[in-house]
Amino acid sequence: MIKESLSIKQVADLLEVNPQTIRNWCRYGVNGIILRSIKFAGRRKILQEDLDQFKNAVSTVGFEEKEFQPETAKDRKRVQEAFKKYYEMTQTKKPR
Repeated sequence: MIKESLSIKQVADLLEVNPQTIRNWCRYGVNGIILRSIKFAGRRKILQEDLDQFKNAVSTVGFEEKEFQPETAKDRKRVQEAFKKYYEMTQTKKPR
């Protein structure tokens, strides 16, 4: 089964936000909720089901006006490492 994937621009157009906002949601999340994405052929893609889950989760938790932005390089690195660990923990490994 082929899953529908959307580009950053397509998602931005759907949600009527700037494409950089979508990138930020993929990298930093919103209120602790990250928009999952995959990199394919050098381009970031978002599966339709991941977008639906993100919208559902964010609407349940609520939006804050200010997006989280780490202030220092050290904070950014710490956040990236935490998200990387989270991503690895949430990935299901397929049996070979």
